[in-house]
Amino acid sequence: MNVEYLIQLLGNRLTALNTSKEQAFLTGDLERINVLDIEINGVLDTLNKLKLLEGISQTALATPFTEAEVVQNGIEASFGINNSNIIFNGDPTGILLGYDISSYATDPLHEQKIKDILNYIAEMDSPEKIDAYINNEAIGSPVTGAMVYNSAQKYNIDSRLLMALMELDSRFGTVGLAIRTLNPGNVGNDDAGNTQIFNSWQEGVDAVAKWLDNHKVNDFIIEEEEISEEEIEPISETIETTTEIDENGDEITTTTTTTITEEIIPDVGDTDTIIPVVDEPVIIPELPVEAETIITPTIDEVVSKLKGKKKIV
Repeated sequence: MNVEYLIQLLGNRLTALNTSKEQAFLTGDLERINVLDIEINGVLDTLNKLKLLEGISQTALATPFTEAEVVQNGIEASFGINNSNIIFNGDPTGILLGYDISSYATDPLHEQKIKDILNYIAEMDSPEKIDAYINNEAIGSPVTGAMVYNSAQKYNIDSRLLMALMELDSRFGTVGLAIRTLNPGNVGNDDAGNTQIFNSWQEGVDAVAKWLDNHKVNDFIIEEEEISEEEIEPISETIETTTEIDENGDEITTTTTTTITEEIIPDVGDTDTIIPVVDEPVIIPELPVEAETIITPTIDEVVSKLKGKKKIV
């Protein structure tokens, strides 16, 4: 028994379970609905795993990689910094693909179910690809690839998430209330019995796309303010000059320069802080000055004087 045949069997089983759930819903049998939900989730989980295995095998056939290498490459890609196909970020508020769908349904497992469906929806960038997927998951669906593609383009939203919501809620309009309400995403329907009816399937698909457009999540990146050296200006500068007489009776003039600058620190809270920075004194020795005449000694004279100096203990 191959994987494709198992997927077909489980797909038929899932359709039967959804039909039973709809009947239980009409009769108000909550206990039966809960039991069916558990079984449906189990079938979906098994389907996802089988489709994953099938995808790995098909990728291995179309590439020079073995099945084990395909899996390894997929794991490494999942942790890539620039990976744009990350589906679920682990946020408990239900953020998927940049949309907060936590308020879309009351089912506590809703986000996880959508995540499972997204895991086997490839890139859907054309009506033909969408049609192929819908025909595989829900034969006879009134929802077409053109409808989904047009809605995604109209509201600039992710077509995969749009498809996942309609697949989970109505199997693309083939089960549940959607059949008579033309509402494949059950937008506006609630546990209180409120029902939203649309005039066409395109309107129903647009309603889901519009809901997603209204629940996009905006990410803000806060960048630290950089302070350049040009922004640091001196507050004041002090120059001190002292004159000393060495043991040979020569005058030695020393100039000390002290500069105080203002360092700008990025705001922390509501506190503005100015920290003075004092440069270390720079001692600039000058040539000996005798009386009022400036003497420019030669190198030999300087060496001779240095040799004649005594070490003071």
